Amino acid sequence: MTTESESAKASPFVEILETWTVCGYIHEFNVPGVHFGLRIQRGDRVDRAALRERILRGLRAQSRLFDRALDMEFSPNPDERIGQQFGELVLLFQRAVDAEVSHAKVVAGHGSGRLAVLIEKEDTETAVRAGEIVARLMNMAALGGRLEETWLNDELEGFFNYAAERILDDNARLVLDAARRQGLPALDIDQPPFDATRKGFTVRHGLVQVGMCARQQRFLSSMPQAYAARVAPWMYKREAVMRRLLAQGIPVPAQELEFPNKNRFGRVLRAARQIGFPVVLKSPESGAFRDVLPGSWVIGPIHDADELEKAFACGFGSPRSAWVESYVSGATYRFLVIESRVVSVVRRRGPRVVGDGIRTVQSLLEHECARSASFRERQAWRRVLEIRSTACRLSLAGMTLESVPDAGVPVQIDFDGCAGIGAWSDEVLDVVPAEFHRVALDAVAACGLDYAGVDMVINELGGRAVYPNAAVISVRAEPDLLIHDRPGTGPARDAAGLLVGKHFSTRRDAVVPIVAVTGTNGKTTTSRMIASLFRHAGRSTGLACSDGIYVDDRLLLSHDLAGAPGSLILHAEPGAETLVLETARGGLIKLGRPFEIADVGVCLNVAADHLGHDGIRTLDEMAAAKRCVIENTKGTAVLNAEDPRCVAMARYSPARDLILFSATPGSPRIDEQISSGGKAVHVLEHEGAEHIFYFNGARNLPVVAVSEVPATFNGRARHNVENAAAAIAAACASGLPIKEIGAGMKRFRMGFETTPSRLNELPGLPYRVIMDAAHNLHGMAALMHYLDQEAVEGRRILVFSASARFPESYVREMARLVAARFDRFICKKYREQEPYHDSEDPWLILRDELLRNHVAADAVSVVPDPKEAIAAAVDMAGPGDLVVLLVPAGNSLEPGFWQELERVTGLKAAV
Repeated sequence: MTTESESAKASPFVEILETWTVCGYIHEFNVPGVHFGLRIQRGDRVDRAALRERILRGLRAQSRLFDRALDMEFSPNPDERIGQQFGELVLLFQRAVDAEVSHAKVVAGHGSGRLAVLIEKEDTETAVRAGEIVARLMNMAALGGRLEETWLNDELEGFFNYAAERILDDNARLVLDAARRQGLPALDIDQPPFDATRKGFTVRHGLVQVGMCARQQRFLSSMPQAYAARVAPWMYKREAVMRRLLAQGIPVPAQELEFPNKNRFGRVLRAARQIGFPVVLKSPESGAFRDVLPGSWVIGPIHDADELEKAFACGFGSPRSAWVESYVSGATYRFLVIESRVVSVVRRRGPRVVGDGIRTVQSLLEHECARSASFRERQAWRRVLEIRSTACRLSLAGMTLESVPDAGVPVQIDFDGCAGIGAWSDEVLDVVPAEFHRVALDAVAACGLDYAGVDMVINELGGRAVYPNAAVISVRAEPDLLIHDRPGTGPARDAAGLLVGKHFSTRRDAVVPIVAVTGTNGKTTTSRMIASLFRHAGRSTGLACSDGIYVDDRLLLSHDLAGAPGSLILHAEPGAETLVLETARGGLIKLGRPFEIADVGVCLNVAADHLGHDGIRTLDEMAAAKRCVIENTKGTAVLNAEDPRCVAMARYSPARDLILFSATPGSPRIDEQISSGGKAVHVLEHEGAEHIFYFNGARNLPVVAVSEVPATFNGRARHNVENAAAAIAAACASGLPIKEIGAGMKRFRMGFETTPSRLNELPGLPYRVIMDAAHNLHGMAALMHYLDQEAVEGRRILVFSASARFPESYVREMARLVAARFDRFICKKYREQEPYHDSEDPWLILRDELLRNHVAADAVSVVPDPKEAIAAAVDMAGPGDLVVLLVPAGNSLEPGFWQELERVTGLKAAV
């Protein structure tokens, strides 16, 4: 048999090539996930059913946490089935640590045994760690290796310990689930792409956000952060809480408040004698989020001074003080109050084990831990087993962890108020009389709150709500919702749903308007135009684009963020009232749609770019990928009337409205739209000049003269006339006034600060320099149309490149497009590093094709280094020349071009 170490040396059957986080909406997933890029070798030689059964059998033999079944249908394709089994196992590992995940799908097959598997996740690091273990398991099983018990146990324990630090807090998960059930956007913002926003809290992974931008509410575990400001610091000190309850006449246990900080046994004994035995010892500080941790640190009942000394020595004393109060007999009930209304009452039962006359208390506890049906329960039993207060309680009962209880004898392990296991509670809202409800409400009000958990000890439900039959023992500002949502017996109360509903009555209360822009070329410029129009109209606007993310004019992060990560970072910005999201092809395919529903969806064009990558081979497939923006637009779809693939998207759109746009005067498709009463933004001759009009279904409304829009360069930059028309259409769809739109378009200028690498010009030199990001045939053709209209006294010099992702035929066509238009050429690399290489050394292909198209050899230079190419062009330029620099889009993809230009010319950019 092959051992684990031998299997590790063999050629892997399943190999993880790459992983990336899907944080948007992709395929049928409306939840985050992880994409695993896999390579499968010898898949046709493996008994796939036997492989799966061997792994499942080994996992379930080790832990009941893997008993949860998944209902999956498997493909007959060998490699695809292996990918599905990989996904199933990664889900099972996550479910073993209580992650509520259920979706996995093979989303792409790239040939040569390569697969992309999309797997739902709660925590990215946990999912990736699960994938790594699953790959090792599959490799061992496929090679006939034994799933050695010791090795597998070590792997699982390592995974469980790893996940325990990262697993989503139960109350946070309840809030997320409740928000999603109510159709509200909800985010776990304790993981990428968000930076950690808090440190030092007991609940490590429990910060979630419901709603977006200016309409957001954050919850830290079960505590709404806006509500947290109302919770005074004294709420976490028993002495202060008890004084307020006493002042309001609320029944509480007998207290000794003269020396609340009892860190010496003499004071503790004095307090106990003054109160009268039996008493209970507690911490004087309840602690923020202490309610959601197992292990109560409540010790009692204590009947005499000897027991008191044992209990005090166990867990108290300097610097840890003790709180002493009278022991109230009866059951502990948790009242959950939301909006000054009792919505749930659970009777809390302390954890216990039942002796069998054979096993020790420790063995019984370990057995309960091993048979736990959930990771949360397993962790709770472990904590109860490990904390010192457990041994102290056993000591008071005359036992130790090594004691062997008689058969049938119950052993109480912790106090009734111990948190950690939902099954340790019974829902009794309808059983507890209203008199006790009023006491709980009064206790919450006495603390200045309308949302809290109240622990009350009640001896007889048929008795009166007065001491000693009833006593309020604590008021929790951030109660554990799980014991109400998932009690051991009785009906579940949707406590999290009620809490979320308190802040959001409808979806409208949770969302801000979203404009999503897609297409092959012009996305960034159009997105910036739209954002500028919103800002001009007085709306605080978040923009995610290929240059970075902005709120109004404030740059938050400089990077290519035209996709889900940038969008989600903006979702967390509390100042934004509107979002404008550039939505690029790569992000749509790999990371998902950066929104669930857009109010306005814009598709500018569909052109040949990135074909042959990410499963996209044809223009129609490219159109289908971009179409998902329009398919998920509910308000208005804005489509390019001159692009048939854009127009065809209309029939897939659920949008209530459609606006076609065009920069072509007399467009037949626009005429057809207008004649049918549809809406359009188009160009018309008006008073001797071109104007952009908005047809609202009834009449044409003039918006702005083309010559008054600086970005169009007096109409010569026709691609920017088209972009302006699209931006105007989106603004009209968003309800901005026509006059505001026109005034805003007059203010939008092309400059390095506003539209980096898009028709940027550096003036003040004896020659002209224009920098642009035209990088494909569609974009270059638009730029050439503009440059053809420019009068140039001297030579035309072009510094250009082609991406290595383009096939050689495409690169040659780019060279042919420019061959007759320039006098000198400098061929360079597109970028220093590129992920795809469909053509080798494209700068040499450009040179060769220029020469084949009758460009003189001395007119073509090859300078591969991009910055050296800029310096060579400046050195070459003379008075009256025009230097055109084609560079990657934006300053974020390949930084330094504009700065290098400034350095070699000695001038600063005019913006």
